[in-house]
Amino acid sequence: MEVRREAGGFSIVVAYLKIGWASLKTGHCTSTALRSALPRARQLCETFRMPMKSSSKAGRGLRKALLVCALLLICIAIGLAAFHRTPWVVPPSGKEMKNPLTVLEVNLKAAKEIYSDQCSNCHGDGGKGDGTDAMMYDPAPSDLTDASKMNKRTDGEIYYQITEGRKPMPSFKKKLTETQRWQLVLFVRSLAAAPGASSTK
Repeated sequence: MEVRREAGGFSIVVAYLKIGWASLKTGHCTSTALRSALPRARQLCETFRMPMKSSSKAGRGLRKALLVCALLLICIAIGLAAFHRTPWVVPPSGKEMKNPLTVLEVNLKAAKEIYSDQCSNCHGDGGKGDGTDAMMYDPAPSDLTDASKMNKRTDGEIYYQITEGRKPMPSFKKKLTETQRWQLVLFVRSLAAAPGASSTK
């Protein structure tokens, strides 16, 4: 019985280690991971609260160490999630940048292809933040159709965010050329101006 309990506790902590490692690698904590962690947390607490007869001090020390590790990883995951809910600060030099391109069909068409390939899986085909991978991320992808929010951003801000990225959103500085990134700015603007675009008061 003692061996089975220790093995069970170890498997639970291994699961937490995977969650913590994924959080550190991606820079964000998914809501799915946290939800899946809660039943394990309850099971872990019940395991360590149960009266156990052990003749080994090392066994008791191991259980305490496992509990501390599990709680620490939960705190790290929650902390990372909170950190990435902070406002995205763009430096003044970024805000002041002007789009050298004009709204032409050739630019919008090129940007739409890039968007479909690089952005739609998170932001959705229509830009509402409802892509197939959107539920995996916390914070969730932005709703690019929200005109009230998008109109408050300069072209330079949008370009900066596309260029630099912020986890879970990747940087496109090396993936796309400057022209392609400016074309995306035009396309993102068109999503907020499209019929049916949302507006948050």
